[in-house]
Amino acid sequence: MKPKRLPAAHDIARLVRPTVHETVLALVQHYSTPPGYFSYAPFHRLAPRIATGGLSRLQAVRICELAATDQGRKPNGEVAGLMWDAFAGRESMAFQLTPRDFFVRKELAIPIRPVCYFVERGRPTVLFVQPRKRFGLSITEHGIAASLAKSCFVVDDFEAADIEILDLSVPTGAKQRHPRTFRLSDLALLDDVELAKLMGVFVEAHDIVQTMNIVRPKRKQCENPADQEDLFKKKKWELSG
Repeated sequence: MKPKRLPAAHDIARLVRPTVHETVLALVQHYSTPPGYFSYAPFHRLAPRIATGGLSRLQAVRICELAATDQGRKPNGEVAGLMWDAFAGRESMAFQLTPRDFFVRKELAIPIRPVCYFVERGRPTVLFVQPRKRFGLSITEHGIAASLAKSCFVVDDFEAADIEILDLSVPTGAKQRHPRTFRLSDLALLDDVELAKLMGVFVEAHDIVQTMNIVRPKRKQCENPADQEDLFKKKKWELSG
């Protein structure tokens, strides 16, 4: 039986609180709020090519804009441009990386979804991008998300790997996105005992909220642009800029 998947790691990190009661309140608000009208899927699909440096900034922005819905065109283009800025001048080769699950119970899992991994100066780094303009994470919350990611990806053949988090949100009190980059050495990571205890709080709160039968409003369906697949397959000389 496939496990039931909880919200993504960055959402878990911002929703979990020190106590079960506080986490229940955060989860009720989360599940009662309609999701956004668009996704960052076009950006996520292009991210490995941006990290590798095979596109100009304008090309990266245009591809993401053209592949997005009307509502998502500007945000996807923005984050593509900001990621391009973050990798400008870096020599790296990026590759797709299959998402993994962090199991809080055998039937309950948190999906951990990197955009890719890249190799820079011989060392692999698993890349996570927080593209949402709002709901940016605090430094403590980034530490929680990184701890979840580390337990799933910095293992076995990737034991020497690093994790990089590119946060593209708007800081509190600001009006524009302010890119911030974090690596494992920048964050206060939880050890296995601390992480298990915190996830125990989340699971207990999750179980309570499930008894409330809250039905989260569905994302409004928007018409997708035609020929999305072709946009991601075009060679760089086919998109001027």
